[in-house]
Amino acid sequence: MFWPLSQIGYWLEPLYLSLLKKEKIVTISKSSKADLVKYGFNDSNIEIMRLGISIERAHASNTRRKYSEPTLLSLGAFRPMKRTLDIVKAFEIAKTDIPSLKLVMAGDNQGEYGNQVKSHLSTSPYKTDISCLGRIEEKEKMELMGKSHLIAVTSEKEGWGLIVTEAASQGTPAVGYDVDGLRDSIHNGKTGLLSKENTPAKLAQVIVELLQDEKKLMLYSRNAWESSLENTYDSAFRDFKSALNPVLQD
Repeated sequence: MFWPLSQIGYWLEPLYLSLLKKEKIVTISKSSKADLVKYGFNDSNIEIMRLGISIERAHASNTRRKYSEPTLLSLGAFRPMKRTLDIVKAFEIAKTDIPSLKLVMAGDNQGEYGNQVKSHLSTSPYKTDISCLGRIEEKEKMELMGKSHLIAVTSEKEGWGLIVTEAASQGTPAVGYDVDGLRDSIHNGKTGLLSKENTPAKLAQVIVELLQDEKKLMLYSRNAWESSLENTYDSAFRDFKSALNPVLQD
């Protein structure tokens, strides 16, 4: 959304939220629920529903179809709130421990911030190990998620972190910043790792930790795939229906 519409929305948000404080609310994560409580919503009126994904899951036997060299994936538009440049810097730091590491980046890379990231890529000492693909089709997106060893997510904040669950459905664990949404979609120490600090250096540490421990990486890959089985439209509907039942019975 462009200014001034985005600013108007920001000003109006507290107003329209205040009109809903006594209503039954359904949201998608513990982080989102905590935000609503901060706005004055009653904790007991807020239910959490699982988020369904439409992407076709990989078969369990295909979750190990990875690139021959360790590959980190960045998927999504190059935006300041996504902190895309942090992923590049974390990759560069991790390269000192894993010289064969590759970085694949896909997503809209236009605009001022996109140009800033691309400028950094052009001068990176590891630019030959970085693929910047721009926008891609859904089929290629699924292939990248399936063949990459890790997906990195460094958003300032998410409601959930849908891309984490989509990658999990292809057997790819996530590494990311410990922020709202990502701490919900990444089950730290099970389906991926959250960095201890939200910096490229700390993100690089968890990248190296997973990629240098093949047994742990395979375990997290399996855990990620299994956890994605919970995120279906059927389960989302059941959660939503369960949350509304008390309201419908009144």
